[in-house]
Formats: sequence, structure tokens, C-alpha cells
Amino acid sequence: MKKLLFVLLIFLLITTSVFSQAVKKDYRFISSGNLVQDKNFYILTLFQQQEDIKNILLKSSAFNQFVVEKNRLLSKDIKESKSLSYLKDIMFSARDIEQVKSSLGDVFSKNRDSFKSLISNHLRPSQYFNRFDGEEDSVLLVSVVEQALYGLNHIYKVYGFGLKGKFSEIDSASYDIKSENYKNLVAQLYEKTGIAKEGDKSELFFEPSLRMAMHLLKINKRDEAARYEPMEAGENKKAFEQLQRTKWKDYEYAVILVPGNGPKANERLSENAKKRLKSSVERYNSGLAPFIMISGGNVHPFQTPYNEAIEMKKELMTLYNIPEKAIIMEPHARHTTTNLRNANRIVYRYGFPIGKKILITTDKKQAAKIADPLFVDRCIREIGHVPFFSLKKTSEIDLEYIPVLPSLYMDSTDPLDP
Repeated sequence: MKKLLFVLLIFLLITTSVFSQAVKKDYRFISSGNLVQDKNFYILTLFQQQEDIKNILLKSSAFNQFVVEKNRLLSKDIKESKSLSYLKDIMFSARDIEQVKSSLGDVFSKNRDSFKSLISNHLRPSQYFNRFDGEEDSVLLVSVVEQALYGLNHIYKVYGFGLKGKFSEIDSASYDIKSENYKNLVAQLYEKTGIAKEGDKSELFFEPSLRMAMHLLKINKRDEAARYEPMEAGENKKAFEQLQRTKWKDYEYAVILVPGNGPKANERLSENAKKRLKSSVERYNSGLAPFIMISGGNVHPFQTPYNEAIEMKKELMTLYNIPEKAIIMEPHARHTTTNLRNANRIVYRYGFPIGKKILITTDKKQAAKIADPLFVDRCIREIGHVPFFSLKKTSEIDLEYIPVLPSLYMDSTDPLDP
């Protein structure tokens, strides 16, 4: 009996921590005007947009010294450069990162009220950084900024130096980075954006690096993170409005999730994706859930103009006459792991009932992969957490699960779908 009570207690603790916490629905995200930046580097956007924090950082002697040293490196003449090696100076070295962390600790200790306000009013309620929720304020702040700097470095490595990203077949540079044209283009942007400002103390310590990183993404046509946003005012507007009127007790599931399956050739929609859609319509028409969520980004082939979610939405509306108010689009996921993670994000952000199950409808092969215990390892390896609780296979092509709160964490080392 004691063992049973202990197991039940552990279960309650786990379920409370992973999915029963409420997301603050009235939290309003601060905007820089660049959604790619805001999604990937929200902490840096906050530093820029919160005047009290910005002034503290600008007046910090420790950060001023850092900026002076960094600008000295960035002021070199690159016109005769035969490579992109000068980009190393704008990245954050291990020494730079340690210096930033130390300086942050210093300004935090001297300006506790301002930083605690930033953390309690923005960092924690945004849920973008919930992987560090258990940490004290000072540790959370330093950890979040450290991750942002690693994220900036990642952009330089992949889109500046052409190193392989997490998924090199679909997220690599769009140019031949060894070509003279690309080297000249990057050099022009480097100079045009005013990165080399020796002695300039009017910029925050990260702004030259952030600005150039955004340009590298832009010239590589890597704006995927911002495409179709804000969805609740656009592609998902009718469904979002319908969601507020839904009688949830009438349905077993919150939503039917259909993961995309990218076409191998230059076609709009793969045959396998069409089969998944047909199965999802059968489940929708049987009344299992009030919505179908289609999930998939611009994935295959490389730099495809077709978005899986958009094309699946068209198929549902034109072939099956599913009303737009019953279709929720998730157009950013590029993998099975992020199909689930991103679905969870929409469920939490849109205000679905906490703890209500999601039904995944797919094909036999993918269903078997998701149900395989090895999928847990893959999730941890690719996205840093397991995006489901109480996963259960209900048929050869269906699985059900409860979404989890850790899915709201934004990973800046995956800039196309953080």
C-alpha cells in the first residue's frame, strides 16, 4: 500500500510539473520589429526594448570595457580579405562568454530590483526559458543570455562558415560560402551595417553580432521562423475564434494532429501526406475532436517553395470540405519531434483545456517509430525534452498523448524553428 501511495505521489508531481501549469494568457510579447530575432533571441530583444535595463547595460563599466575591446577587433579593414575569417571576431569566444556572464552577475547584484522585475514580468511568464525555471533569478538570467550567445555563434558557423547544422540536408546555407560572390556580399553587409565602430559606447554588447547574424539569415533566405506569423490573426484566425466557443466535454480529444510528410520531388504534397489527411478526416467526421491540426514546414526538397501545412490545409478544404474554422495550421515543424513539440505550443498558447489528450493520426511506419522507446532518446537529443506524457498507441496509425509544458522553451541553436 505504501509503495502504491509513493508511486501515485510521484505521478502527481510529474504531471503537475510537465503539463498542469497554467500559461499566463495575458502575457504580451515585446517586439523588436523582427520576429526572427524575437523568436530566437527574446532575451536580447528585451534588453533592447526595456529602457531601464538597456541604460543599466550601457552604463556598466564592465560591459563598456567589453564593447571597447570587441570594437577594436571589429574595426579592421576587410576589403582585401580573401576569406570570411574576420567573422570570428564578431562571434563570442569562450573567453567572451565567460566575461559576459561575469559582467551580468555584476550588474544584477547592483541592480536587483530592475532585473528581478524583468525576470518576473517577462522571462518567466513568457515560458520561452522554462528550462531554467527551477533556477534562482541570477542564474536564470546568466543561463538565458549564455544560450543566446551560443545561438548567435551557431548562425555564424552554419551561414558564415558553412559548417553543418543540426540537419544539414535542409537547414544549411543557401549559397556556396566559398564563392567570391558570397564573400563579397557578406563583406558588404559587414561594412554597410556599421559593425566596426571603434570607441562607440552607444550600442549594447551583443548588437553588432546580432545585427550581422540576422543579415546572414536573411541573405540565405532563412526566415522560416517568422513565416505565416501571427497565425492567430491570419491562417488560424477562424479556428482560434471557434476554439473559444468549443464545448470540450463533447470530444475525447482536443485536436487531431497530422504530421507532414515532405515530397521527394518538386510537388506540392506527397502521396503519404494525402493518405494521412484522409485518415484524419475520417476521425474528425466521427466526432473524436473539434479540430484537425496539420503540421509541417518548408522542408523537402531543399529550399522548397511549398509549405506542408499550407498544402495540407488546401487539401482538407477543397477535397474534403473541412471548414477553415476546424483547421489549425502549424507551418514550422521540420521533423517528427518538432511536429509534436510545436503542436503542444499551439495547444498551450491558444488556451486548449489543460491535460486534454491529442490524437496523432499518421501512417503505420511513423506511428511505430513514435511508439518505439528509442523515440524518447531521439526527442531528448534533438529538442532537449520528451514532448509527450502518457503516450499510447491506439491503432496501427493512431497514438494519443498529453502535451507538456517544456515544449514552450525556445531553442536559439535551431534558428529556423527555435
